[in-house]
Amino acid sequence: MKQKFVVRFLLLFIFTGLIAACSALLPPYDATAFGKHKVYALVTVVSPKDVEGGDTRTIQGVLAGGKYYYSAQKALNGSIYKIEQAMRKHSAFKLYSPAKLKRSHAYRSTRSDSKPSGAIIPRGYRFIVSKEKLTSLARKLKVDGVIVMRVNFGYKFYGNTLGVIGAAGKTHPKIGVDVKFFNRDGKMVYQTAGTKIASRGVASKAQGADPKKLTPQLIKFAPLAVKAIVDRLDNRFNRK
Repeated sequence: MKQKFVVRFLLLFIFTGLIAACSALLPPYDATAFGKHKVYALVTVVSPKDVEGGDTRTIQGVLAGGKYYYSAQKALNGSIYKIEQAMRKHSAFKLYSPAKLKRSHAYRSTRSDSKPSGAIIPRGYRFIVSKEKLTSLARKLKVDGVIVMRVNFGYKFYGNTLGVIGAAGKTHPKIGVDVKFFNRDGKMVYQTAGTKIASRGVASKAQGADPKKLTPQLIKFAPLAVKAIVDRLDNRFNRK
């Protein structure tokens, strides 16, 4: 009897430990921070400076160690308005007007933090990530919190290959999204990240993606990817 008790106790201890470990791995979520009247401002949108195609298996990709790049600035500038519109379509929060934000003295007078090498931001935005500045900005704007978003532009190759080299195929837009929500005290109240690959692509070149054909598809797909990733917050909020 005593042995059974010890075994049960150990199993319970292990099970409790596993639950605690899993909980620690879950992204932060504060249910009180969200609601239909909670207002958040999208204060930072940042992207790596290059469109990355690490899976192209093209001649250029092989020679570059599996990487082939071109500038992401056109894709970022071209998609930012649609990304802002996508952020308006959520039930867990209301988006503070991006146009009003960029016109505000509070935002315009806030100096950007040091931007990482190789990072770009869209026109009209600041790079603000420090807790002190995020807190100050949220309070000056009189919003419930602020949002920091990272968008990665890339593509994936699908098609026929000659050995390890892409001979003929298509490159599909691939968008990575990482979104963090902070309250007025600078505490992260939700974070989610993920990658989406478009079901349709454009014809690739021997050197890799064709920027003229791919960039419009990246612009079109980016807001859809952002919406899909941030929908996770809505799903979690609506479960309560």
